[in-house]
Amino acid sequence: RSSSVVLRLALYGATIGATNGALTTYVPSYSQETFGFDTTTGGLLFAVCGIVAFVTRLSAGHLSERFFGHHRTLMGMAMLTALAGVLLASAPSGAWLWPAAVCVGLGPMAWNVVGNLAVMELSPKGGAGRGSGVMMAGFLGGTALGAPLLGGSADLLGTYRPGWLGVAALGLIAIWIAKGVVGSSAPGDEGGGPHGQPDHLP
Repeated sequence: RSSSVVLRLALYGATIGATNGALTTYVPSYSQETFGFDTTTGGLLFAVCGIVAFVTRLSAGHLSERFFGHHRTLMGMAMLTALAGVLLASAPSGAWLWPAAVCVGLGPMAWNVVGNLAVMELSPKGGAGRGSGVMMAGFLGGTALGAPLLGGSADLLGTYRPGWLGVAALGLIAIWIAKGVVGSSAPGDEGGGPHGQPDHLP
């Protein structure tokens, strides 16, 4: 039962990791090549991602535990990931990249705070360490694949747009994956055995 949750979180991590690798690697270069940002402005764009992620990491865990539940928080982060992909793919001007950067900081750059909480709460006694390792292995594997896949796509097709749409599609898939991470960490979560473990998985 708990191993199924860990595998689901690892799959979520791999999916979001692929988007994270693509976004954090290519958003600055995309801003320069497509919209003519200078190097400093491209760096500031990435700094927005990092600052938003910093604040989100400090607050998301508490909000997830107290109000939303981990599966809803992870679904929201995946939705923001998809939105970032859509904004980047459809941007008519460089101004659209700034809200996309905020979405990147809120979603794929900060999700693992909530993911680690979910592993700790849904793993059996003594299994949280292994579970978090499996989850992070999925994330790092996805991150390693995301950047070369998007870069290869851009080189082959001469545009970043299909790659950004791929990021949006992976965000939508991650929403579906996160629906199965069900615990009792917030009012309204269904089920919930001892220590926040789910009674069942959908």
